[in-house]
Amino acid sequence: MGMMSQFFGRLAELKSATNAAGKPVLTKRIVFQIQDLIDMRHNQWVKKVFRDQAKTKDEVRKDALKEKQKGNAIPSFSTQLAGVRPSYVVDTSKSKGQRGGKAAEQPARQGFDQKEVRKMIDYFADERNGDGLEQDWNDAKLAPKEAKKAVKGIIEMGIYEPRLEDACAHALTELVLRQVIAWDTLEDQLTPALEQLEEYKLDSPQADVFFHSLLSYLLLQADRDFNVSLLRSLPSNPGTSRGLLFGTLKKLRERAGPDAVWKALHVGHSEVETCVCRVAGCDVSDLEAVLRSAAVF
Repeated sequence: MGMMSQFFGRLAELKSATNAAGKPVLTKRIVFQIQDLIDMRHNQWVKKVFRDQAKTKDEVRKDALKEKQKGNAIPSFSTQLAGVRPSYVVDTSKSKGQRGGKAAEQPARQGFDQKEVRKMIDYFADERNGDGLEQDWNDAKLAPKEAKKAVKGIIEMGIYEPRLEDACAHALTELVLRQVIAWDTLEDQLTPALEQLEEYKLDSPQADVFFHSLLSYLLLQADRDFNVSLLRSLPSNPGTSRGLLFGTLKKLRERAGPDAVWKALHVGHSEVETCVCRVAGCDVSDLEAVLRSAAVF
């Protein structure tokens, strides 16, 4: 057995290694990287690269014509020899000696693959590292349209996969608070999801738990920076909105205690409190009794 085979055999062992408790020794990030390396070796050191170069419409038309002449559909990826620098990587050596010159910006990626969103969330679920999540997102260089699709993908992942609901909620909170994605972007994707909550629950009965987690994380971590306009995303059905807000406050109490609930109610000049009173159908003076009867406290 050659040295290279021994090396990859050891990598395969490490990839599946577990500790005495039966848990993986390596993080998912490292496991994915090892698997990518193993796959690349099996593929003669040629790897698939999802198309991420920004192209003009004329270039897209020319590429489509070439593929059509070959009788092929346009693939979602190209191939690249490992170790060869992609054409979209800026050659900084060309800018040396140019005074006051700005480095060329890399184009936003087009045709972003949802699998990469899944990988980001898997990494974050394993590490809970906000810096790492922000770096992964920035490295993806998403165009605004693709960023919205990615946010929608994370929301749907949180709805349909109970194992990841907390990680998805926490990840979205980190991205918003780090200003990697805008509050408006989150609101745009959250509004239709909340309006369809009852339909989601037919397929995923625990779908509302994701929204409880997301709103409670935002209220807790954003504190006074919480964007109360997000409350406009609440469903038009009063019963559904009531369940969402009460569930959010219960989750908030579980995370940080009853004081955190009272603090959250007075965010934005008490707009959260006003919203809770509206969906609960009570006056502010009766709110504490209503919340206690709903087992929020």
